[in-house]
Amino acid sequence: MTTFGLPILYTILLWWFSTGVILYLDGLDRRTFIWSMSGSTVLLGVSLWGLTLSSGDTSAWGAFQAFACGLAIWGWQLVSFYMGYITGPRKVASDANITRRRRFSQAVAACLYHELTVCGSAAVLIVLTWDASNKMGLWTFLLLWGMHQSAKFNIFLGVPNLGEALLPQHLRYLQSFMTKKPMNPLFPVSVTVSTVITLLLAQKAIATDATAFDAAGYTILATLMVLAIAEHWFLVTPIDLNGLWTFGVKTESTDTPTNREITMGDQPSNIVSLCTRQAGGEAGLLPASVAHRSVETQDPQNVTRFKPMTTSESDMGSPTIKYQQYFECAIARLKAENRYRVFADLERDAAAFPVALWRPDDEAEPREVTIWCSNDYLGMGGKAEVVGAAVRAAQRHGAGAGGTRNISGTHHPIVELEAELADLHGKEAALAFTSGWISNLASISTIAGLLPKCLILTDALNHNSMIEGIRRSGCEKQLWRHNDVAHLEELLIAAGQDRAKLIVFESLYSMDGDIAPVAEIARLAKKYNAMTYVDEVHAVGMYGSRGGGICEREGIMDQIDVIEGTLAKGFGTLGGYITASSIIIDAVRSYAPQFIFTTTLPPMVAASACAAVRHLKASSEERTRHQYMAALTKHALRAAGLPILENSSHIVPLMVCDASLCKAASDMLLKRHAIYIQPINYPTVEIGTERLRITPTPRHNEAHLVELVEALVDVWKTLGLPFNEAEIIPLRINKAAEPARCTFSDLKQAAE
Repeated sequence: MTTFGLPILYTILLWWFSTGVILYLDGLDRRTFIWSMSGSTVLLGVSLWGLTLSSGDTSAWGAFQAFACGLAIWGWQLVSFYMGYITGPRKVASDANITRRRRFSQAVAACLYHELTVCGSAAVLIVLTWDASNKMGLWTFLLLWGMHQSAKFNIFLGVPNLGEALLPQHLRYLQSFMTKKPMNPLFPVSVTVSTVITLLLAQKAIATDATAFDAAGYTILATLMVLAIAEHWFLVTPIDLNGLWTFGVKTESTDTPTNREITMGDQPSNIVSLCTRQAGGEAGLLPASVAHRSVETQDPQNVTRFKPMTTSESDMGSPTIKYQQYFECAIARLKAENRYRVFADLERDAAAFPVALWRPDDEAEPREVTIWCSNDYLGMGGKAEVVGAAVRAAQRHGAGAGGTRNISGTHHPIVELEAELADLHGKEAALAFTSGWISNLASISTIAGLLPKCLILTDALNHNSMIEGIRRSGCEKQLWRHNDVAHLEELLIAAGQDRAKLIVFESLYSMDGDIAPVAEIARLAKKYNAMTYVDEVHAVGMYGSRGGGICEREGIMDQIDVIEGTLAKGFGTLGGYITASSIIIDAVRSYAPQFIFTTTLPPMVAASACAAVRHLKASSEERTRHQYMAALTKHALRAAGLPILENSSHIVPLMVCDASLCKAASDMLLKRHAIYIQPINYPTVEIGTERLRITPTPRHNEAHLVELVEALVDVWKTLGLPFNEAEIIPLRINKAAEPARCTFSDLKQAAE
């Protein structure tokens, strides 16, 4: 019993413990990277040293020691991948619309990406044990490697029920490479081969001529194979064993009493799957965009608890789905990931903007706060002539539009608005929508859908509305690297001159504030016979001599086929629009269901937007002051050592790079300093690039700016956020509305 029982027990305990530690580190916040990797690297050194010492030991103890060293080296390899130390985790989900062949090739590439340094580790072990009589460490490493690869390939080849709870974070993205399907042919082959190997190892262990080293070593390897086979079955068995590896500090939630614990290491897809199973339904009931989204979480110390779903039997004996639990789980997931959004109850004051009244939930009296994140970039929403136009239109035409454009909704104010917009961009016609999101969705999907076999070439950082429009079109799409015109040209060449192509991009990207090389894109479109569609949402009103956007500033509006914009940002009202040739506008008007079946903008909104467009065509005062305040804000933040993301636009991204700290900074600014800047987290920006997005307006002044910088410095120090080295860059403002200051101290003195 001791000959075989002790190695079996030793293997199970050591495997369970090491797997738990690895998965615990996998779920930790990236801020633990240094400590996790330092500790695991020290363990690597000790393991290599131990492997060298045991290389000549052919006793049972030598087998135990070499196995432990091999397991530790494999664990270091996994932790290195999980924490991004060697090659960086390849956690990019596969697009749901690609072909199965393409999905397979992407998955293979993703796996190979991870295996490069594993080959290096294996080579080191082979060298260390080349002449050794004890090769247990090497065989342990190679066996784990082979079973690890088998599990990954089974995941993306497809299985009936994926036990997501058992997958570490670095493997969960592979769910998007697979489809749930009847058992793939590799699974029975994997299990059968593994079983045969296990039996051969067991036979070696019990052989009559086996030494103590052979008995212990082969028993350990056979037990490891049994555990690996069990892992394979867990991948296709819908049971929840996530609690098996729940480590860390757990906190009970008083408002959600449950007895099921899910650590922050769990992915959203796990929680959705759990909710689905608990609700008595199938995973397919939830949208793929929800079920397969893989997200790194930020704070593993907080644990959200979920109540198991119970089912009741109806008279027919079928389970009842608890629908509310789906939504409770979805909201709990967002809160657990620090992505739950809390709206501030703000009361805008047209005369006092950017000052507004904030009504806290826990206070009876409202407080004055300064808004530094408004998309009313020029403050046009409160301009007297814009408000006056809305009032006069409401008094004359009433509050509503009366119907869709086909059903009495084509009122005269919206006809006037579309004429002004067409003139603004130098196009034959324009079409107004209820929002910029809808205008992108309707226009891209309709235009591309009407082109035969259209290939959509889209910038990798395009807005969600553009992505949805592309998806709705049903056309093939290819992503080109953000603002990389060389990559765009490669895709255009590959597509060929004869194929219909639509290049879709933004002129100014709202989160990073960088500006697209619009002239070069237009040149490539002409060279390779492609249509162009540009989103000028964050540029119209603010750039160009008449507010036509970046394309007007660059003098290429006539080279762009479709220009899309919004009335809700630079123009300060509501709605979206496109401008193009008459025939393109007519096609969208006639085919886009989002336009046909939607009630049109009310006359008072159209009239106020028209007034804003007309004013900014003639006036540059707002644009000049706006650029001055944007430059001055960046200057002051640099001088204070605050980490802004540099760009050449009016957007000022202040980088926090942590979801929970970003939310904490926003809350502290509001409650302690009466400054409102909402946190920007995933999915708006990538995980690890969380920020405060600051948008100065012409109605901010130097006193506002002094308060902002001092408040941010206080918040940064309180939360322990890193500062940059203070940088003083002389301001160069053409025709600034007021003299620029060259240091923050001078700016503060001037404001006081």
